[in-house]
Amino acid sequence: MGRLTSFGVSAVLFAAVAALNAQTLNEASLNGDYFVRHVQITRGADGDVTDSRSLQGLMVFNGSGSYSYVGDQVIGAGTHAGFTAGGSYSVSPSGVVTIRNPQSPSLSINARYGAEALIGASTEAPDNTFDLFVAIPYSGTQTKAALNGTFYAAEFELSPLCDSLVTLATNGAGGITAVSAVGHATGVFSETGTGGSYSDRTLTITGLTLVTGAQRVLTVSDSGNVFIAGSPDAHDIMIGVKAATSATLAPALWTAGLRLDSTGTTENFAGSAAPINGKYITATRRLHETGAILNTTESSSYTEASDGSGSWGPSKIGVGAGGNLMVSASASATQDPAGYQISFSVASPALTGSSVFISPRGVVNAASAAPGVDAVSPGEFIAIYGSGLGGATASALPPYPPSVGNVSVLIGGLQAPVYFVSAGQIDCLVPYGVTGTSVTIRVNNNGAPSNTVTVPLAKTSPGIFSLDTSGTGDGALLHLDNTVINSVSPAAKGEIVQIYLTGLGALTTPIADGHGAAAADFAVTPIALYIDGVQVASQDVLYWGVSSLPGLYQINFRVPSNLTVTGELPLAILTPDAFHDQVNIAVR
Repeated sequence: MGRLTSFGVSAVLFAAVAALNAQTLNEASLNGDYFVRHVQITRGADGDVTDSRSLQGLMVFNGSGSYSYVGDQVIGAGTHAGFTAGGSYSVSPSGVVTIRNPQSPSLSINARYGAEALIGASTEAPDNTFDLFVAIPYSGTQTKAALNGTFYAAEFELSPLCDSLVTLATNGAGGITAVSAVGHATGVFSETGTGGSYSDRTLTITGLTLVTGAQRVLTVSDSGNVFIAGSPDAHDIMIGVKAATSATLAPALWTAGLRLDSTGTTENFAGSAAPINGKYITATRRLHETGAILNTTESSSYTEASDGSGSWGPSKIGVGAGGNLMVSASASATQDPAGYQISFSVASPALTGSSVFISPRGVVNAASAAPGVDAVSPGEFIAIYGSGLGGATASALPPYPPSVGNVSVLIGGLQAPVYFVSAGQIDCLVPYGVTGTSVTIRVNNNGAPSNTVTVPLAKTSPGIFSLDTSGTGDGALLHLDNTVINSVSPAAKGEIVQIYLTGLGALTTPIADGHGAAAADFAVTPIALYIDGVQVASQDVLYWGVSSLPGLYQINFRVPSNLTVTGELPLAILTPDAFHDQVNIAVR
């Protein structure tokens, strides 16, 4: 792999992408019968829920871009009634699916395709409408034997507001022999129930005071690894996965979730997640929250026991189906006391192609290594992963040329400056002149063209380099004497320090592609910095712009003197269209 060492720290470009062993995807990949649960709410300016609607039933995808839905729908405090809908869908080569929202046809669901489930949310909604969409393959028949073994289930209820991770032991014959839950209602709770029962289509849990509702409609996927349950006349959703024993989490996951905050903020999201070094999960999300739509990259601590139980930041998790499924629910009185959130993650299919091939999920920020289909921005250092991308391993010195080892890259139709080339990876810069909401990427290896991959384009896509090159842990930060900031040499409160990153976008004084700045050159887009949630005063953000190395941005700022804690503290960057929170800064 290539290295960027000139700024005083090692920054090997790294990406967590799945092994390449399957075909790319299209509309034909999504074909057949799926059971769907779709919960949707709208909140007013005061935070009150002004509309709520949920459906559950059968959605049939025809394999060529159309679907039909037949089932039930409940609106507000009413009772469920028969409901039909139809619409269009599309599937990108990466597995990103766009579905016309069956309950609000003016909206589209930003979904992700996996073998075990289709998951998503209407992240582009222009108003305060938020939802969670889950669909599982379902042939229309199931018996009691379909639910057999231990299951972890993420459960969300709108009234009373509650989220929880429920553990159920089922016997394959209609009995729930043990049940417990941990979650968040008026406060964090943990309780054990008496059990329950289920038939081929209903689920009843007994003895849990905060997991309410008498009887839920139960549907188990054809694989037996996932179930969906929902009350016919309420706006709740329970997503269960069969517990995995002695199985590590899959290396590449799709994820989607819904969150209500007691302060009035609401969020839904769709994106990707990947475990890093067995200690973190890094997630890339298209996030729709009250008042904003953002691209976010975040890393949180992660643990997993041999029975599949564990934690992810403030959430409790349950891992299922050999590590290919995960459910989570917020359950921390200290880290997330106001949040009611669940998420569902499924393994994303691996992808292959012949000859010169870019993995459709293999274009990543070179610093953050955030997984999945993340946005790129002008001037960003990116890594492209695939197969047959180059011949012999080769690299260039600045200013970076348009071709290295007879390998070139077109991004948005413009020639990209190339730094590093190998058979499986190319490191290059996004040209400053790209425009639009998305860009195409195409590699030419000694005259042989690759497939074309399309990725979102944003004004900014910040990613801070990390000392261990994983995109997590200690960030690439220096004292003013250019020595590394770490636990041995932490930053002092009030000290001016330097951050090295990429993805801050356009500059006040344009520079040529592939070149660094000869003098201070600020980035156009304003930024905000946070250490452990404390914002750095705007007057203490002294510089944000390009360094002397191409694609390498630099931020100089003063560490807040009013920090109340010391140690390894999270460092985050916010721009008008992106949020990045993956690395730490050591402060004394």
